[in-house]
This record gives sequence, structure tokens and C-alpha cells, in this order.
Amino acid sequence: MAGMLVPPEFLPDGSGVLLPWLSLPAPPQRGGFAVVDTRSGSLSNFAYGGEPQGFELEARFSPDGRKLLVQQGIAPFAAVHLYALDYRAPQVPSPLGERFNRINGMTWLSDSRHAVIASDNLGVMELWRIDTQTGVMERFGGLPGQFPSAARAQDMLAYSHVDRSSGLLQLPLQASSEPPQLLFASNRTESAPAVSADGRQIAFVSDRSGSAQIYLGDPASGAVQAITQRKAGRPFDLSFSSDGRQLAFSVRLTAGLKVLVMDLATRRQRRPELGVASAIDLRFGSAADQLLYAAFDADGAPHIYSQAQHKPDSARRLSACIGRAPRSGPDGWIYFFAPGDRALKRTRGTASDSSCEVVSDRVRWVNRNAWVADGSGLYAVLTPLDRVERAGLYRLDPSPELLTELPELARRPLGNLELVRHGEHLIAALPVAANADIWLVRGVAGVPLAR
Repeated sequence: MAGMLVPPEFLPDGSGVLLPWLSLPAPPQRGGFAVVDTRSGSLSNFAYGGEPQGFELEARFSPDGRKLLVQQGIAPFAAVHLYALDYRAPQVPSPLGERFNRINGMTWLSDSRHAVIASDNLGVMELWRIDTQTGVMERFGGLPGQFPSAARAQDMLAYSHVDRSSGLLQLPLQASSEPPQLLFASNRTESAPAVSADGRQIAFVSDRSGSAQIYLGDPASGAVQAITQRKAGRPFDLSFSSDGRQLAFSVRLTAGLKVLVMDLATRRQRRPELGVASAIDLRFGSAADQLLYAAFDADGAPHIYSQAQHKPDSARRLSACIGRAPRSGPDGWIYFFAPGDRALKRTRGTASDSSCEVVSDRVRWVNRNAWVADGSGLYAVLTPLDRVERAGLYRLDPSPELLTELPELARRPLGNLELVRHGEHLIAALPVAANADIWLVRGVAGVPLAR
């Protein structure tokens, strides 16, 4: 195994165990699932009627053995797909798809039609029942939990409850004996840090009040205040405008992804006027009033765009290279991810056909926000999935150097990993030590549901 904790799944006949190729050391970068023969230990590819898209993480066979539920993608672009294993019947398009921010486990119920999925669609991780034929989702009794497992022959379900899945850690920029320090700590989950240009404010997301809200924190005093009153969704991709007066963020709702800009003085939120439809990965750039985002062009591939905030006609493509998740870097460079090449790249963005160059193949989509590039170097949070022996904070140039080891990250490498610069430190959203309980629900069929 490559240091990744994965939920294995027996084949219905018990002859093998299903594991994602991503969790195995070789072949690298492969999608889909491998079958480990339970007698010989040999590996073979598992064909399930679908073309792997990458980051297939979990698979569950229905109790009748006729269907396979597949979790694919990482937060905030997680998806669930349904496949019929009777190859004589035509594949019916799955009604599920990419409609989740994050998924932490799934299980079939005994009727082989319904499944229970742990997702944070409303901002906190809780259980949902989903009809795999219609795609209808319902809250499963309002139970806060993850990694559900239903009995196949009885009306029972077990799940775990973790009080916090991630927190904000302050890490030193140099190799040091200085231990990581928790910032704005609570007994719930913190994520998505962003730092204002002057370093006086840190925005982050927390569900300490019972729902996921954006908070502003003062790193000097430790004081925090909620600046949103959201009823659904967990915001992500937070960024300050260069003057510190606005905050951009994205959120996944039932209708899909939504990008918003908040005036920090009035707390008013609005959808920005963008020159390209279906923009995603929105962030403020380093230039005054600059917006950066990705959008899918006529070729069906995502490209990086820049525009002035209130001038949609100024939108222009920055490079011919395919890219996602743009971010301003030092010396006028725009950094972004190239999904096909699975590498971090950068461009000067002088024209729509501008070239780009590879910065690092160590930083991948799974940790797309867990890196910082500035005048002092390129820093990234790496896990065993990134071909390093120890999980932690690394300086990548000229060669990977471990600055701070993070053992908890090795146990949970697929969390919402994020990294931002703050003075002489880095602030990271990472898995932290937490308390967990196992709960058992009897009479699953009678659990009250609420849409």
C-alpha cells in the first residue's frame, strides 16, 4: 500500500478484494480499481462497465451483487456513480454524479436500491439516504457521522462520529523543532484559510456553531467572528481582494457550484459579473481588482481566465494550456494545475496562446490548495500518495526537504488540505487529532427522513 487508508471491498464471491489503484505504489497515476486475489495476492484490473476518470476512491457492491457504487473525485468535486454489473443489459446513465462537496464513506442498505452516504452537503458531515434509481437524497435522521456500514441481512447500521476532521495549524517556514500551533481552535472542523495582504485578518470556515460559516480571525488576539449566516453548503476557495475589503469564495449547493464576492464592511454578498459562463475556481488575483478563474471552452477543456472585477468584457484567456485552480504567484506569474499532465504549471499570461512551464509534478490535484509559491521558494504539504516516506510540510526546490512531519496527515491524506503564507509562518488546514465514537442504529427502515 502507498500509505493511504482505504476501505477494501470483497468481491461478491469472496475470491478477491477491491482496492483503488491510487492506493497502490504501482502503476502510478492510474484510475479505477485493482483486484487482489485472496489466494495468490496477484493484482489485476477490475472492469466494471465504466471508464475510470481518475481518483476512484471507494467501491461498494450491492447486497444482491448486481450493482456497484463508486466514489470518485475529491472535495469539493466529489461524485458517486452507479454501474450495473450485468453486462448483457445496457448501462443506464447514473442519476447521481458530481453533486457532493466531500464524501466520507458509503454503504448499501439491504434492499439493494438505497444507499447511505456521509457528506457535508449542508456544511457539516452527516448521513444521507440516496435512492440510486432516482437520485433523490434525504437527510438520514440528521445523524452527524461518517464511514457508515449497514448490515446486509438485518435492519441495522453502524457509523463513526469524529468531533473534528481538520484544524488550522501554524507551521514554521524552516526546518525547526518548533511544534505546529493550533489557531482559532474549537472542537469542530476548520478549513479553507485565507490571509489578507497586510496579514491582519485570517478568513476561514468552521462549523463550531453547528453549521458551516465563514469567520474572520485576528491572529494577534485570537478573536473570531462569524460573517455569514449560511443554511447550506460548506464554502471553499476563500481569497481576499488586494485591498482587503472583499472576500471571494465558492460553495456547492443543490443547484450546483456558486461563486460569490462579499463586501466585508457591509457583509453583502453578490455574484460577480464574469465574462465567461460557468466559471469555477474563482479567486482574487494580486493585481488591484483582478479576478482569476477557470472556464470550459468550446474544446470541452478548462482554461485560465483573468478580468477586472466589474468589467466582464475585459475577460481574456491567459494561456493555450489546459488548467484549473489559478492563483497569483511572485513576479507576475499565474500558477495553475494541468489536470491532464497532473502537474503544477505557471504562465505569464500575455496572450490567449501563451505557453506555460511545469513548476512541479509533486503537487497534484489531490492537494491543489496545499502549496505556496513565493520569492523564498515552493512549499507544499505532501503525503505518501506523493511518493514521500513521511507526510508533512516540504520545501520542494531544488529538491524535496521535509520541514515539519505531520503523522496525522499520513493516516488521513485525503482531507481538505490547504496552505497559505502568513509572515514568517505558513497556515495549513490539515487533519488534527480528534475524538471518535462508533454508533449503532437499530431499525434503519424507521429512521426519520427530512429533505
